Amino acid sequence: MNKKATKKRIIILAVIAIAMIFSAIGFVNAGTWLVKNDRLTHADAMVILMGEIPDRMLQAADVYKAGYTSQIIMVQSYPGTLKAQKQHGFSISGNTRQCFLWAGSHGIPFSNILLLPGNANSTRDEAIAVRKYLTNIQDTGHPSLVTGHWSLVIVTSPEHTRRASVIFTKALNTRGLKTVVMTSPSKYSAFTGQGWWKDRAGRKLVLSEYAKIVHFLLIGQFNL
Repeated sequence: MNKKATKKRIIILAVIAIAMIFSAIGFVNAGTWLVKNDRLTHADAMVILMGEIPDRMLQAADVYKAGYTSQIIMVQSYPGTLKAQKQHGFSISGNTRQCFLWAGSHGIPFSNILLLPGNANSTRDEAIAVRKYLTNIQDTGHPSLVTGHWSLVIVTSPEHTRRASVIFTKALNTRGLKTVVMTSPSKYSAFTGQGWWKDRAGRKLVLSEYAKIVHFLLIGQFNL
């Protein structure tokens, strides 16, 4: 099968998959289904996904102050490519650095924030970085992993929680890891999923998220 035929087949499968999901959960509820708001319990760490800084950091601060965890993890990300920055002799502070400084200025000790190295450009990249970190700890016999289990709270934007949960659950329950993934959508975001079809922004967000979920299920999960 040539590349053109393969691409066409993937597009057809994606359209069918989206149609099936919409049929299963209902058109009206398609937006709210994306918002996965888990009942939180105490977790080993909280992972703040990079993106909308104010919304996600405010939510992270609430989760931290509520006592659900004392350890915060962020994966480094940069605007543009890090390589290009170094070649031209300059450095731009990325989302991760801004989040790190914001957290410190809002009562979260810097010593409780772990910055994982990388140049993450996607949720998948962040999940892989976190998996690598947990796997390394497990291999060194870290006392926190005596039982071989981890629990994480993922903080992100509401429309992103369902996809983030799928990706992190898949990534962190392989290679000897057993991880409970809980999601905490930012209540400071304007997106609730209700009436998503009524405005252009809502339609764009929902359709984009479903397309990304389908892409991950059809292709992305096999490249983790």
